[in-house]
Amino acid sequence: MMFSLSSRSSKTPDDQGRKRAFLDNWSKLIHQLSVARPSVTLSTLRGFEAAARLASFALAADELHLSHSAVSHQVKLLEQELGQPLFRRVGRAVVLTDAGKDFARTVREILRRLEDGVARLAPYQKPSGVILYTTMSFARGFLFKRMGQFKAELPDVDLWLDTSERKVDFATDEVDILITFAGGVAAHGTIDAHLMEDKRVPVAAPSLVSKRGGSPGGAASIVGWPLLHDESEVSWRQWFTQIGRPDVDAVSGSNFSDHALMIDAAADGHGVALASGICAEPYLRAGALVVLEGPSVPQPAYRIYCDLRSYDDDQVRRVYEWFIREAERSERAAAMIGV
Repeated sequence: MMFSLSSRSSKTPDDQGRKRAFLDNWSKLIHQLSVARPSVTLSTLRGFEAAARLASFALAADELHLSHSAVSHQVKLLEQELGQPLFRRVGRAVVLTDAGKDFARTVREILRRLEDGVARLAPYQKPSGVILYTTMSFARGFLFKRMGQFKAELPDVDLWLDTSERKVDFATDEVDILITFAGGVAAHGTIDAHLMEDKRVPVAAPSLVSKRGGSPGGAASIVGWPLLHDESEVSWRQWFTQIGRPDVDAVSGSNFSDHALMIDAAADGHGVALASGICAEPYLRAGALVVLEGPSVPQPAYRIYCDLRSYDDDQVRRVYEWFIREAERSERAAAMIGV
């Protein structure tokens, strides 16, 4: 027993003191690594960004309507907060350090996003604004040609149109109405309805048809014509396979990330496009495009969704009902021109 007790207490007071000091220092280091992050005063960022972009405190001061000393003070304060220099003074000019170049890219992006965020607030100040999300193809083919009619029938409504085509969640996004392909929509808490069918059809400008010797005598007659492509799952390879010609070169031709731009190119005579009937309908009606022989490829139908929290608003409800009425009229008109 006596041996055991003396063994456990064999460390000297100096040993124990060094251990406590080590643990205290380690604890302080961990704390510093976890919380010692430099913070910056936001008001200094504008002066820094202008000086970095113009390579001059004087020019930055002129642009921001500040004094030279005010910009210099902002930069000095920012450098103190970050703990390192951001500029080197070369004569009357200033040159960014490597750290300054890196930080300038970050600040530009932050200020750009802040300006964009402020700009997006403007529509919220409009009591008559209705926020509509849809695809660019639908907007170009269906809505834009009807904007005059929309304003004539709903003169008190200002439409805020977003065609970014990002996925919308009604639970978290600020949106009144969504028009998109059926399926894949987080549509809890919404009212929704079928809007209209769509399909891909081969179309070309009359000028191209004439250049190629007149209307083709069958689907296979467009073999060798210039083809236009977009990034959808519907492809010319699929279309030619469907008519029994899988051997045709269905890859060559111009490519477009924007379906609506592809249809513009077709209307200008640059090639044949497998066009959305909805997007092509105004061009077909005007005679800028004609439908060629061959199979059509079904597309997912368009549906319209409305947030139930917004549907009680008279203006939102009238916009929702206007699109349903116009879609019915459009489908009847499309049937008359063979789309």
